[in-house]
Amino acid sequence: MKIAVTGASGFVGRELSTRLQQAGHDVIPIVRRKTGLSNEVIAGDLECADVSALADGLHGVDGIAHLAALTHVRGHPADAQQSFQRVNVQGTQRLLNAATAAGIKRVVYMSSIKVNGEETRFDHRFSGHDTPSPEDDYGRTKYEAELLIADEAVTAGLQTVILRPPMVYGRGVAGNFGRLVSAVQQGVPLPFRLVNNRRSLISVCNLADATICALTSAKAAGMILPVSDGKDYSTRALVEAIGFAVGRQARLFPVPVSALKLAGRLLGRGDEVRRIVGNLQIDNDAACAALEWTPKDHLQPALTRMLRPSR
Repeated sequence: MKIAVTGASGFVGRELSTRLQQAGHDVIPIVRRKTGLSNEVIAGDLECADVSALADGLHGVDGIAHLAALTHVRGHPADAQQSFQRVNVQGTQRLLNAATAAGIKRVVYMSSIKVNGEETRFDHRFSGHDTPSPEDDYGRTKYEAELLIADEAVTAGLQTVILRPPMVYGRGVAGNFGRLVSAVQQGVPLPFRLVNNRRSLISVCNLADATICALTSAKAAGMILPVSDGKDYSTRALVEAIGFAVGRQARLFPVPVSALKLAGRLLGRGDEVRRIVGNLQIDNDAACAALEWTPKDHLQPALTRMLRPSR
């Protein structure tokens, strides 16, 4: 198959492109500017892309994995909201228009579990059937893009699959996970010894494999599928696993979770603390069944490969 990948030069896009090529597929990277990737289509910013020109670049493509997105914005909240809307919603609409014009039949959209919400309660696991409850501009615009994709599936006959991953980890990761790794590597004391929550994660390798299955699985068409490694971890266990991977015991000290939440609210970082100490669990069964996929990567070996590549 010939597969176009937006966000091909990003963290997940690089892994997906590599694995697609290893599986014998032709990869067409859709990039903003020239990167030197083989067969790349330079589209500029998707939200400003010339739909006709992009459709020409997609000629002969069998499917698209749409990974490109804006995840973080600094600055005034109103400006941030407009930026998320422009990239995540308008960019997706233009890509869909080009895909339809090019006669592409399968689109896999990389959404986010943040569409479901930020926290699970009372042993509930997020599924694709939950009522969406996004709490920030990123989650809201990912949901808006999902609605566009669902509409295009009806009006243009597209086969679509929407994946909703939680936090992704692996070699090259940045963001909150990267900062946590740096803190452990530097021996920074962390107040998480008493944090025994449960959070779903997914390795970049598992996510790439799930995406490939979504591009080819007939059973998955039209589905919204939260995806994860299939095992949940406490923040404490995650930090300890990072310490083991870097060969340095994590420095954890006890602070009651209630005190961490209070400190977060007082410092204006309540949402950030909630994401660290709260639960976020995903029901992975539907994805495994529809995609005929089993997560093969696991946290400790994945972290060890990520942080000690020579092993």
